[in-house]
Amino acid sequence: MFNIISHPGKPLVEHLWGVTNIALADMPLTCKHLTDVVATATKLHDIGKANAFFQKYIKETNASARKSMHNDKHTHHAKVSAVIALYSWLDRHPQSYREAVILYMAIEKHHGNLKKPRFDITKEDVDIMKRQLASINPEDLQLIGEHIGIRLDHSEITTFIDKLLRLTAKIRAMLPTLTDDDIELYMDINYVFSVLINADKLDAGIGEERIPTSMAWIQPNLVDLYRLNQGWLDTIEPMSVLRNELYDEAIIKSKLIYKAGVYSLNVPTGSGKTLTATSIALKLRDKIYKDQGYLPRIIYALPFTSIIEQNYKVMHNIGIPEDSRILLKHHHLSEVAYNTEEDELQYTTEESSLLIEAWQSEMVFTTFVQLFHALISNKNRMLKKNNKTYGSIIILDEIQAVPLRYWELINRILRYMVEKHNTYIIMVTASKPTMIDVDGYLVTEPQYYFGKMKRVNVVFEPAPITMEDLVEDINTDISSGKSVLAVLNTKKCVKECYNLLTQNSKEGVDYIFLTTDIVPSERLQRIKDINNSKNIKVVISTQMIEAGVDIDLDVVYRDIAPFDSIMQSAGRCNRHFRNKKGTVYVFCLDNGKYAYQIYDQILVNTSISILRKYKEFEEHMFLSISDEYFNILKTRLQQNKEYLSSICRLNYNDGDNAIDKFRIIEDDDKSEVFIEVDEDAAYIFREFRELGFISDRKKRKEAFLKIKNRFLQYIIPINNKRLAKNPPPMIGELGYVSSEQRQGFYDMVTGYI
Repeated sequence: MFNIISHPGKPLVEHLWGVTNIALADMPLTCKHLTDVVATATKLHDIGKANAFFQKYIKETNASARKSMHNDKHTHHAKVSAVIALYSWLDRHPQSYREAVILYMAIEKHHGNLKKPRFDITKEDVDIMKRQLASINPEDLQLIGEHIGIRLDHSEITTFIDKLLRLTAKIRAMLPTLTDDDIELYMDINYVFSVLINADKLDAGIGEERIPTSMAWIQPNLVDLYRLNQGWLDTIEPMSVLRNELYDEAIIKSKLIYKAGVYSLNVPTGSGKTLTATSIALKLRDKIYKDQGYLPRIIYALPFTSIIEQNYKVMHNIGIPEDSRILLKHHHLSEVAYNTEEDELQYTTEESSLLIEAWQSEMVFTTFVQLFHALISNKNRMLKKNNKTYGSIIILDEIQAVPLRYWELINRILRYMVEKHNTYIIMVTASKPTMIDVDGYLVTEPQYYFGKMKRVNVVFEPAPITMEDLVEDINTDISSGKSVLAVLNTKKCVKECYNLLTQNSKEGVDYIFLTTDIVPSERLQRIKDINNSKNIKVVISTQMIEAGVDIDLDVVYRDIAPFDSIMQSAGRCNRHFRNKKGTVYVFCLDNGKYAYQIYDQILVNTSISILRKYKEFEEHMFLSISDEYFNILKTRLQQNKEYLSSICRLNYNDGDNAIDKFRIIEDDDKSEVFIEVDEDAAYIFREFRELGFISDRKKRKEAFLKIKNRFLQYIIPINNKRLAKNPPPMIGELGYVSSEQRQGFYDMVTGYI
C-alpha cells in the first residue's frame, strides 16, 4: 500500500491524511454540518491515483514518456475519484443527493474551475473507470480505506460504476428543481471546493507539518496605545479633537455588538476611519474569542492597491509585527514573500505564493477584487481563499466603489454570510450607500460629525466649460499661492490639461501628472512627492486619486461624475483642516461628454440633478445630500439579477451572465506592456527573459515569483484598440518597450503615448 504514491516520493495515504487534517483544522463552527462532506472529499479526492496507469505515469522519469502518458485518459484521476467518493457517500447516506452533488463537483473539478453540473457521464467514461478500477489491487484499495477510515469494497465499487449512468440520470433530474431564491447550495459547493483545493495545494506544495499556525492573539488595545504614545489625546487641534470624539463613540458602540451583523461606520473623510475600524475589529475579535471560543480572521478590503500599501504601513506603525502569520497583504502588485519571525519557518517563493493566496494569516489587507471574487467566482485560484471568509470580521472600506448594479447581489451574499456563518461586517464609508441592509450603527448620529466639518465648500458650475477655461482658473489659483488638484474623467483630458498648464509653467510650482498610463513604481513615487514637496503643487489626475489616498490640497476641480466620486475628490481638499476653508469646483467639461464615456448615464444625470438643486453647499451637508442621491438611484438603477439567478442555479460557465463572467470591476479588453524606464527595469527584464532558459516548469514558476513584484512595477495595461494605433514590439503576448525604443511609445512624464 505504501508504494502507491500521490506525488513523487509521497505515499498516497499520507497525502490523503495531510489534506484532511489541514482542511478540518480550520473549519468554522457554522460549517460543521459539512464536516462529513469535507472529510469524505479530502480523504478520497485523489483515491483514483491508486490505479496502475497513474502509478506508472507518476513514477516515470523520462519527460517525453511522461508527456505521452499524460494525454492518456486512463492516467487522469479526478473523475474516477469523484465517482468512488459518490459510492462511499451514498453507501453511508443513501438519500443525501444534495451533499452527493457537492462532493462530486468538488472532487471532479479540484484541478480546474467549477462548471455547471451536468453529470453527463458517457459510456466511454464508464469503460475507462472500470479499467482504472480493475488495475487497482482489491487488497490495496481495502487497506487504503482502512487507513483513512472509509470502507472501500472493490467489487461494490465496480457494481456501482456499472449502474452509474442510471444514477447520474436521477441526479440530473433533481437539478432543474433549483430556484432563483436559494443561494445556500452554491455557497456550500464553493466552501467545500475551497477547503479541498486549498488543503490539497498546501499539503502537496509545502506539507502538513510545515503549514504555519499563527500566534493567534493580537493585543486588542494596540490602537489605543498608539494614539496615547502619539500624544493625540492631549491635542487641542480641532480636527484631532473631532477624531478623538468620533473614535471614543465608535469604540463604546462597538462594545454593544452581541451578534454577527453588518455594522456601519459612516464618518467624514480624514476623520481617522482606518484606525477606528481596525481598533473596533481587534476588540471585537477578542470579545468573540471570550464569548464564543474562537479567534476570527480580520479581512480589510479596499478598492485600490495604493491604499492597501498605505494602510499596511499604518498597521506596522501601531505595533503589529512584520510576521505574515499575523499580517498579510494580498493584491496583484504585492511582493511574493511570506515571512515569519521563526528561523525554522522559512518559505520558498512558490511556497509563499501558496500561503499568501490562501490568506494564511490573522489579518489580511486586500482588494475588493480579491474579496468579492473569492465569494462570486468559479475560478480555482480565486476560490482557494473562499473558506477564509466564513466566520471572519470583514471591513469594507469605501463600499460605494462597488458598481451599483451589483448592490442586490452583494447584499444577498453578505447577508447569507452574516446570518448563516457568523460573519461580522464593518462597513466604512464617508457617503451613505444603501446597498447593504445594516444591523447597527457605530456612530449614532453621523450628521453630528459631518456638521462640524467646515473644511470645504462645494460649488457647482452648470454651464459647460472648455479646457482653456479650466486651465485659466487653475492658473489664477496658482497665482494666489494655492495648491490645486484637478480630477478629470479620461487620460486624454488629463494629458491635455497638463500640457496646457506646463506650456507656461510657473517657478516654484510642482506640476504632477497621474494616470494609470504611468508605470506603478513611478505612480507611487509621485503620490509620495505630493506630500513631501514644499512648493505649490498642481496635481492633474484621473479618478485613481480619489478613494483613501492621503493627500491634502487647497482647491479641487472635479469634472462632473457620480456624486459619491465627487465627494471622494472633495476628501483630498483641505483634508487636515490646515486652512480656513477649501473649495471644490464641480464643472461640466465640454458639456459633460467625458463623464458619459466612462460612467453610467443614470449616475451622471442623477448627480447633475442633485448638484443643480443645491448649487453651492458646505461639507456638513455631504451626508444628507449623499443619502438623497443614493435613495434616488435605488429607484432608478436596474439591478443585475442575472448573476444572482446563475448563482442559485449553479450556472458557473454557461452564457453571458454565468458566474465566470462576473467582474466587480469591469475591465475592458487590455494587453500588458513592459516599459523599460530605467536601469532597474532593464535588469529585471533581463531576469525575466532568462526564465525562458529554465526547462523545468516548476523551477521556472518559482524563479518568476521571485521577481514578480519588481517586474509588475513596470507593467501598464493598455486598451487594445488604443494599442493597435501604436503597437509596441511583442515578446509572446507581452508588449515590450526597451529604453532605446521608449521615445516612440512612452513619455517619462505622461506615460504611454
